[in-house]
Amino acid sequence: MDMKIAMIFEAIDHASGKMDAMMRTSEQFGAQQRSAARAQMQHHKDARHALAAEAVEVAGLGYSLLSLTNAASAFETQMAGVNKVTQFHDQEQAVSALGDRILSLSNDIPMTAAEIATLIEAAGQAGLVDSGLNDEEQLEAYTRFAQLSGQIGTAFDISAMQAGETATLWMKTWGLAEAQVLDLADATNHLSNNLSASAPQILDILQRQGGFVRATTGMAEAEIAALSASFAAASPNAEIAATSMKNFVSAMTEGASAPQAQIDAFEALGFSASELAVRMQNDAKGAILDVFAAVENAPDELRSSLLSKAFGQESIGAIATLAANTQALAYSFELIEDPADRANSFLDEYMVQAGTSAAQQERFENGLKELQISIGTGLIPVLIELMEAF
Repeated sequence: MDMKIAMIFEAIDHASGKMDAMMRTSEQFGAQQRSAARAQMQHHKDARHALAAEAVEVAGLGYSLLSLTNAASAFETQMAGVNKVTQFHDQEQAVSALGDRILSLSNDIPMTAAEIATLIEAAGQAGLVDSGLNDEEQLEAYTRFAQLSGQIGTAFDISAMQAGETATLWMKTWGLAEAQVLDLADATNHLSNNLSASAPQILDILQRQGGFVRATTGMAEAEIAALSASFAAASPNAEIAATSMKNFVSAMTEGASAPQAQIDAFEALGFSASELAVRMQNDAKGAILDVFAAVENAPDELRSSLLSKAFGQESIGAIATLAANTQALAYSFELIEDPADRANSFLDEYMVQAGTSAAQQERFENGLKELQISIGTGLIPVLIELMEAF
């Protein structure tokens, strides 16, 4: 019995020894596995870190390229608009050359390249430049239009869009040559310097109703500017001034087709409606001054009624104000009577405005922007390649 027990314990000890050996082997194997797993995890972690660092580097490069190409991309978009409304023989080359001219102009005129491109786009949309000209001649025409419009905007402190609309109206709609545009700009500035009407107000009225006056009377452009300045000074705003001027001129030119009450009112003032209509074609300034003088001399108790019947209730305020001071209206016409008195007034004003510190700063910033555009244009292909890689 004791021998059997001893044999059992011996067997147990032998089995335990094998079990211990197996456990030690298992532990060693587990440690190796764990070590290998940790190494593999560290490898993946290092790879992720390297990939993240590379991504950050690429992203940084992308953002740097974006910041350098933003100005170039914006200018490229602006020139795409110019490209749509111009018709050159060698379109790509000419538009590229036009872009260079725009950037160069922005260093001379205190307007951004984008604003100057807007001016040229307006000229293209209006068909101001004959597409039958050779490309160099077209480039010169667009450049000169942009330069003249930019000077109008700077001298009269109006936006590039307003300046472009003004130049387009005068050159395209009214058919004025460049010398005539300069003379009208001279008249506008000369009037604004001597009357209580600003240049932007005069330009606004010309834009609204100058064409109507020009089409229905024999008045010269400078005379229309003088009449516009007078109505501007007598009205609370340019819109009312323009409407009042239109109604006044319409009444003066209707002749025998005018309503009977209007004809009677003119007769009470000492005029024939038909004769006034004729005079408005060959002596508009004289006819206008004579009518206002008659209104001023009319009996006080009749003046308001006569004005209302002759010119309509809507415009009576401005017309009554002018009638109360006909000397001011006469002075407006005197100011533009001699072209020598206003010669170079516009360009002198431009030089003053272009010489201010604000204008100089604008040109300096434009020079920096031109540099950004030049650098960015060369980097755009790199940015596109980078974006495509993503």
